[in-house]
Amino acid sequence: MKNLLTGILMLAALSVPVLATPRGASTSKERVKFVRVARNLELKPLAFDAVQQRQWATEFIVRIPDLHLEVCDGVISSPLQLANENYNNQLSMQFVYSSAAFMIQHPRVKDPVKIQTAGVEGTLKAYESILKVDKNARFEFLDGLMQQRQEGQLENYVASVSHACGEMAEQSPKTNRHRLP
Repeated sequence: MKNLLTGILMLAALSVPVLATPRGASTSKERVKFVRVARNLELKPLAFDAVQQRQWATEFIVRIPDLHLEVCDGVISSPLQLANENYNNQLSMQFVYSSAAFMIQHPRVKDPVKIQTAGVEGTLKAYESILKVDKNARFEFLDGLMQQRQEGQLENYVASVSHACGEMAEQSPKTNRHRLP
């Protein structure tokens, strides 16, 4: 079974003709816009223009050569695939956007656990925003992460899953860990 996150990013890369053209590093203006879009999607994931915002954010991540984001599917994407199909794509991608926004805002932080914890935080914000609009959009997995956040254990969760992801990646480099781009 193909990874949802990888599939979405590959589809974006293949469907955007501009991506065939090599480009230079991202500009300050583009990075500011990306962070604004990522944070806006956390607060308004179901906004009228959210699809266009996600498309732009995905293209940005795929196109720029100066942002290298390593994500572990087990942190958010894989568990969401097993849950409620409504919103799982949006929430999986929010993990990527929020992680990348954190990297842009904190360029000196290289710890993948801290980066991915920020991604989970952004995903939970988006989830809470969705619940305000759709009370039936409950994800037991995300409810559990909200509880862990409340107990101050979210970073420990990310660390344990990331550690397991790293071990699996060493055994099979194509499993569960993806570097974008």
